Amino acid sequence: MDISYMYLNGNTSDLQDLYEYRVMGTLQPGDSIEVNTPLKVLPRTNNSIDGMQVSDFSNQRTADGQGWNTQEFGLLAHFGKYVSPLDYWNPENQNVFIATIDDSDGLPILAKDVQDLMPIISRNLDAFTYSNIRGETIPAGGAAYTGSTVTIHLAKLKGLDGQTPLTDELHNEGYAYNILPDGTEQPTYTFTLGTGGSIFGDNGAIIMNETKYNGRTLGDAYLYMHKLIDAKNETYPVSSKTTWDPNAYKDVQFYDINGKKIDKPANASYTVQKIDANGTATKVANNEVDMTKDGVYQVTYIYPVTGSVTVKKTITITVGKGNPTPVVPGGGGSSSTPTTPATTPSNNSNFSNGTKNTTEPAVPNYAAKEGAAVYATKKIYLYKNATFKKAQRIATYPKAKRVNRPMFVVTDYARSKGGVLRYKVRDVNHGSKTAGKVGYITANRKYVVPVYYASMPKDKKITVISKKGVNAYRNVNLTKKVKHYKKGAHVKVKKIVKHNLTSRYVLSNGDYITGNKKLIIQGND
Repeated sequence: MDISYMYLNGNTSDLQDLYEYRVMGTLQPGDSIEVNTPLKVLPRTNNSIDGMQVSDFSNQRTADGQGWNTQEFGLLAHFGKYVSPLDYWNPENQNVFIATIDDSDGLPILAKDVQDLMPIISRNLDAFTYSNIRGETIPAGGAAYTGSTVTIHLAKLKGLDGQTPLTDELHNEGYAYNILPDGTEQPTYTFTLGTGGSIFGDNGAIIMNETKYNGRTLGDAYLYMHKLIDAKNETYPVSSKTTWDPNAYKDVQFYDINGKKIDKPANASYTVQKIDANGTATKVANNEVDMTKDGVYQVTYIYPVTGSVTVKKTITITVGKGNPTPVVPGGGGSSSTPTTPATTPSNNSNFSNGTKNTTEPAVPNYAAKEGAAVYATKKIYLYKNATFKKAQRIATYPKAKRVNRPMFVVTDYARSKGGVLRYKVRDVNHGSKTAGKVGYITANRKYVVPVYYASMPKDKKITVISKKGVNAYRNVNLTKKVKHYKKGAHVKVKKIVKHNLTSRYVLSNGDYITGNKKLIIQGND
């Protein structure tokens, strides 16, 4: 018997590059041949699980006896690359689920309306179970091969805040998971490992793993859903007549569970709330939008799709100029922020509910200065106005590890309707879908603190915690790099100095290192 080998990288004996080998010859009755092929467990690459086939080409010649009829060879076995279920959704990956709907041709396309709601896969691992090719449950850390399955339990998936069920968030945006014939939502989606499909995005381009959408990396778990309501925010000029009637349903489109456009369902309804300058919502008695004067309204359409599935869609209707800039107590009656300069936090010009008092400074001593960076140590929200209302949330920032804490620059100050201090900030989390957003966050020190240290560590040592390490520089403005310190390095410092609204630690040789708490920590951590 003759054995011929083919390698991926030309003439080599490295079995890792072995592409194919053929056993040629004739076996007599009762004879056998055994070929041992050493296999090596390789990491998952390019989101594919490579297969290996063992095929029988014997007695499969074409009619003229020339060549091989590749359409008729017998497939004896098909093996797959080993994949650990825990590795398949690596907890360190920040990939998000892909929200998909069917287009008019039945092809899966990106559900752009709700893609930004999709949470990170690795934060929802408790919603996954795995089975091998025999249907047996694979324990955590067990072995999975091509053909094994992963099941996503949809009711267990959490939204961006890590607490609210993703189902609820989808329902509030006019979407639902696949609806079954009995009127309930499909409880699970099951995927076969190594048999991924294609999702189509803008301009028909195929979306694959590692594709960025609004700054977030798409994963390879697809959540198929129905789009049931579609409506957009609208702005109208002031009119002497009521020209916009939510009861006409002319600015909202409904769909059935097959994705077909339908007229307004008989059981659909709506509610109207008026939003004042401070973001407070008040139900309108007759559910009307007054077109005769400036104002802002929220209209919520409600669609009971089945007996167990109801979806909603809230839009904002702006009439004329909308609402005036909110007046903050003590702000002089025309500004949305206190008039006390941010650079003089000890100023005793105090305010509360529009009148002077002596109980609290306009900007307390603990407050971060205007232009300074702060980060959140616990879960917080970014709001449109200084008076926090759930309906006015712009973004959610879950509690995160120190190195990943969301960071903001304080651009101004404001007070809530009740007189509570707020920071007006700009999101500076580069690479995040929220980067650049502007709004209000709490100034409570239990939730938000300065990013830069203001004191020396007791033992005069700091530890590098940044995954990429940090550099030491010759100059206080962190120019002229002189040394790099890897994560975990312990560095001795002799003093701390201010540089504009940041801080630097000075090393014994006079070099400077950042005082950013996301990059270093005091002491020998």
